[in-house]
Amino acid sequence: MTILREIQSWAAKQPAWQQHAVALLYENSQLSAGDLEDILALLKASKDIPDPKKRAARQLTEEQVAAPQTGEVVVKLTAIQNLKNVNALASGKSLPVAPDGLTVIYGDNGVGKSGYSRVLKQACRA
Repeated sequence: MTILREIQSWAAKQPAWQQHAVALLYENSQLSAGDLEDILALLKASKDIPDPKKRAARQLTEEQVAAPQTGEVVVKLTAIQNLKNVNALASGKSLPVAPDGLTVIYGDNGVGKSGYSRVLKQACRA
């Protein structure tokens, strides 16, 4: 099961307003003010506060998260390198990452763990 299928399966078990939010976030990584108003109205409706516009929730559908086609390129992170002006990370250093499995990053205080975490957070929109 791909991560998108897992997200879709998880979202299907959430309240309608959360399902709507997940569907919107899947389509656009940024929510507009109108999107937020719709989500709030759906949340209120779930608590029996009537919505004058009678908005309906959308779901993340299976068609949206279709399985990748065979032969598609799989992108894997194998290292973080060539960083400049990121926290106090030294230029020219790299952090190797296992292409499969789990990579554990540990070390003394001040060696760059948080700096690399911030880079990953920005790169992965986490």
